[in-house]
Amino acid sequence: MTGRRVNSRNKQELLKKGALFIPLIFSFASKLENVPLVQYYKDPTKITTSLKTFHDYFQTDGIVCYLDPTLEAEALGCTVSFEQSPPFIIEPLKITGEETIVELKKRIENIETEGRIPVVLDVIRRLGIMIEGIPLVGVLLGPFTLASKILNEESTVDLYKNQEILDIASSLTLSLTRLYGEAGLDLIIYIEKTLPKLKKDNVDGILDIYSPIWNSAKFYEMNPTLMLKDVTDEHLQGLVYFDSIIVNDHKFLKKFSKVDRIAFSIPVDIFTIDLPEIFNVLEKYMPSSIWKSRRPFFVTTSEEIPYHVDPKNLIDGIKAVKEFLKRRCEFE
Repeated sequence: MTGRRVNSRNKQELLKKGALFIPLIFSFASKLENVPLVQYYKDPTKITTSLKTFHDYFQTDGIVCYLDPTLEAEALGCTVSFEQSPPFIIEPLKITGEETIVELKKRIENIETEGRIPVVLDVIRRLGIMIEGIPLVGVLLGPFTLASKILNEESTVDLYKNQEILDIASSLTLSLTRLYGEAGLDLIIYIEKTLPKLKKDNVDGILDIYSPIWNSAKFYEMNPTLMLKDVTDEHLQGLVYFDSIIVNDHKFLKKFSKVDRIAFSIPVDIFTIDLPEIFNVLEKYMPSSIWKSRRPFFVTTSEEIPYHVDPKNLIDGIKAVKEFLKRRCEFE
């Protein structure tokens, strides 16, 4: 068996064991190598060096290879500013009719060369060589949130009124999933701000969008996981069909009893409070009662840890979360 296969198997075993701490952190790593953000987001060498330095110091259980909510939109033609973290769109797409749809489809056919997608793929491959035994994590916008961004809308797109844009978004997500898998990711998180309000007949519509994406991620052994920022009771009917979900409120656990793997998200402001208080916050989000039924797949943050976070607070916070998880595992 080759070294690469052994490394991959070891990472899959680590993910299977669970109770890992994999915070969403990316831009902060640039500070460790004094790389300006404008340069950092576009330079695979600077990114891989910074992320390796970050991991050497902070020892998280997984490495987020790239994190930017404008990545997909830029690849489709949006103009992005990198003057701050996270980057932001300064010129959204102009959907003018069928010609725009045709152009977007052409971009997706060549997505491997569009925007910063080549940078991301290069980073994944390099980190796979540089760092052994640590799961590599990718983050993509879910197709519903991506469709809203394409349309420059805050609310979730309607399943019935925006089918062409949803098809574009899901096609792009599927293509990126395949490319990320080929590059060597071990875990992929799809972030949805929310999902469409479910009617009796549109649960299947959500599953139709996600099924090919999910199946592709599983083919490449990327452990696909859905992160839903805003969970409401009306979404639960559709969510039970996903086998790996990140929740931000343990009150939904009973309703997700049939979901194979549950991960938890904790607020990023945990890295701004005093060390003793961190354990109280963790107990609130992951009370001991939940460990009686299952060990969490992993724990992450509800959003990217801010670029300007205090390094000492970050070190203390990461150590506290890992110690909390270790204690809980010992008393299972």
